[in-house]
Amino acid sequence: MLTPATKAYTRRFMVAMSTYIGAVCGVTWVFNSGLVSRTDGLPVLVYAVAALPALPIFAMIWTLWRFLEESDEYIRFLTTKRIVLAAGGLLAFVTLWGFLEIYAKAPDFPLFLCLPLFFGLFGVMSFIVREV
Repeated sequence: MLTPATKAYTRRFMVAMSTYIGAVCGVTWVFNSGLVSRTDGLPVLVYAVAALPALPIFAMIWTLWRFLEESDEYIRFLTTKRIVLAAGGLLAFVTLWGFLEIYAKAPDFPLFLCLPLFFGLFGVMSFIVREV
């Protein structure tokens, strides 16, 4: 059975993630269509438009924070453990990939993929770190 905190988290997260995906698609379209160009004489506009997809990330972080505040101690403990393991996995991966880039000439890892990788790892940790 889903708790009210879990239902609220799911709803908030889906809105934030949908906004993020929409922003990424929208900004990609704006740059690919030529409405904004990297060669424009308005670098402030280019940076502002390019930064738009990052804004929903703050909503995702706030959503996780709210879930922790609205949950009981046990769920808070499990969720915090999942977050720490997902963040650790992400840090280990990007550090490993950084060494591969430097020493083995691996292709650059696009940093914007850190967010989906973190939440993917968080999802995996939700199956590994389970309620008893």
